[in-house]
Amino acid sequence: MLVGGGSVINKKIRLLFWDGYGNKANYEKSLAQVPGKVQDYVDILVPNFTGDLKADGSFGYVFGRAAVARSLTALGHSQGVAVVPMILGSGATANTMLLNPSKRANFVRCALQVVRETQADGIMVDLEGIATNTGPGLTALMRELTPLLQAEGKLSMIAVMARTSVGAEPWNKQYEYAELAQYSDYIQIMAYDYHHAGSGPGPIAPLPWVDKVAKYAVSQIPPTKILLGIPAYGRSWSHKGYKWVVSHLSMAKARQTAEKYCAEIIYQVTSDDQIGIPMYTYRDNRQMPCTTYFDDGRSWQAKLKLVDKYKLGGIGVWSMHWLDAASAPEMYELLKF
Repeated sequence: MLVGGGSVINKKIRLLFWDGYGNKANYEKSLAQVPGKVQDYVDILVPNFTGDLKADGSFGYVFGRAAVARSLTALGHSQGVAVVPMILGSGATANTMLLNPSKRANFVRCALQVVRETQADGIMVDLEGIATNTGPGLTALMRELTPLLQAEGKLSMIAVMARTSVGAEPWNKQYEYAELAQYSDYIQIMAYDYHHAGSGPGPIAPLPWVDKVAKYAVSQIPPTKILLGIPAYGRSWSHKGYKWVVSHLSMAKARQTAEKYCAEIIYQVTSDDQIGIPMYTYRDNRQMPCTTYFDDGRSWQAKLKLVDKYKLGGIGVWSMHWLDAASAPEMYELLKF
């Protein structure tokens, strides 16, 4: 079993986000999709069983009480892996909490309570869509939370948005990598959503961009503390009037859709990415043009090589939900390292 306490674990970490969205059966199904022993492919499971962040900075459980969350933690432990619950917050509620010391104290209190009540192995802080002036508050939150977790031998982790330089993504400047590194055992970098729901079609995690993210990260964070985020999902874009309509899909669903509409899957290569990202175009039942990008084993392998290139601490996959029965055997096999 992995332990925290301020020491970086001396192995490559395979972290998988274990998202059940308030349904216990979904968590159980995700584990059942893993071919063979879970511990052969996973070191840390990150469930999302904490509840919504409230205005005062507190939160509870999506199930309403600790019992179900505690049973899921025990389920993960029974598979020989660590369980580190994710605390998710965003927007105005997260902004207010980060800028208010008393609300940050409520957040810290609830985080410790979750760890103790569920017997989890640590906490993953995941605050997204936060204002650019919250950087000092985010660092303060981790400075206040981490020593308390480490004192109990627990892991302190944070998920951050991707950056490629000091000034390249000003909307993400609140994620102060070097400062956060001082108060975290691991930092999960969300190296995906380069193209997103509002951007129009394109690869979710193009290799040249992911390489830039990793290169900048190691200039700010000790490499062994970095977990490189890798997407297990794809997106399909279609037009509705002047807006993009986006759906998310697994690798298996992407392949099935291509087959259904007789679309040819091609690997979109560039001068600095000779591996490429699988994609295809087609017209749906309404004769609307659609464009789909997704990751598969080939594109995953290229990203996994960056872990060795930059001597990173490991990877973080979003998420087990997208590793369904059809895609799990192919993708999990790549996690045997």
